[in-house]
Amino acid sequence: MSSEEYIGMVNNKTSGLLRMGVKIMMACATTNIDVDYVPFVNLIGVFFQIRDDLMNLQSAEVNKLSPLECLELDLIFPPYTSNKGFAEDLSEGKFSFPVVHGIHADTSNRHILNVLQKRLTTPTLKIHAISYLKDHSESFEYTVSVLRVIEAKTRAEIAKLGGNIGLDRIMDPLHVDETNIMVFHPFRERRCMVLKTVILKECNSS
Repeated sequence: MSSEEYIGMVNNKTSGLLRMGVKIMMACATTNIDVDYVPFVNLIGVFFQIRDDLMNLQSAEVNKLSPLECLELDLIFPPYTSNKGFAEDLSEGKFSFPVVHGIHADTSNRHILNVLQKRLTTPTLKIHAISYLKDHSESFEYTVSVLRVIEAKTRAEIAKLGGNIGLDRIMDPLHVDETNIMVFHPFRERRCMVLKTVILKECNSS
């Protein structure tokens, strides 16, 4: 599945449910009966789903702990990090938008596919996979760029429909850029050498 095919799937699934509701309202409308809200709903559905995919892997809001802290807690208190919902899409083997891009960015590297097949519940290898998506395939940067385009199209559609303060207020907090996704910093200090060893050991065994 390519990124374009993924968007097509989302448009049929997530946007499809929204389209159904909007078309019913359009059919029952007594005013603005010639206005087509479907293009707007299609954009909203795709935007929400891709944003959700990104936030699951990179949200600073959800993932309160740094990768280093996750690793330390995983070594000391395994149940803690496994129950926090960290990168659940990887645990579920989900082909989310950043994952699909990461797989196609380097088809010779099967690391992401191996992680999805393992259905991991602890964060060690998931953090390595996230680092791969960030630094090697640059999938998060690509996803943010796609979201920017879709957001711009969505706002343009809102304006085309006559503008709506309520919808603008909904879109504002959903804006995604480098300031509200988690940034992975390089491992530091001597204590990190032990954690690096754990990561490399698990990667070599995959």
